Amino acid sequence: MDDSPAKKQEREKLLAETIIYLFSAPLGTAFSFSLQ
Repeated sequence: MDDSPAKKQEREKLLAETIIYLFSAPLGTAFSFSLQ
């Protein structure tokens, strides 16, 4: 398990993007539904 700072930062960035995606997907769907 290589836990160098660069690796850790990369993993945290990926995690943040995943969370943002999971958060924005339902919001985007609800938003497009409310526009119709």
